[in-house]
Amino acid sequence: MEFALSYDSLTGRDRLPNLPKSDNLTAMSTVTATEASRSFAAILDDAERGHVVVVTRGGRRIATIGPAKAGNGAEVLALLNADATDDGFAADVLAARDVAVLDGPAWPAG
Repeated sequence: MEFALSYDSLTGRDRLPNLPKSDNLTAMSTVTATEASRSFAAILDDAERGHVVVVTRGGRRIATIGPAKAGNGAEVLALLNADATDDGFAADVLAARDVAVLDGPAWPAG
């Protein structure tokens, strides 16, 4: 479904129209790549509100922009707790530190 942006006089920004709900209760719309580039901030605002936007180029679907899935950190914690480094990892880190050039201006304080 193609749509046009409307102007929100309260915020002074373009906004996407209220979009119909799909059968999976996710609002979806389709925009061309040109429309997406011109209204990217509005598309991100809609994604934050749960809308999904399909971006097309030349009539072909090339991307989907939608809300990010919430995570609870369990996968990150599992990755951090996994011992997935090879036996030479520590030696590689130490070797990299030995050849690092640290001659240069100090990071500005404050």
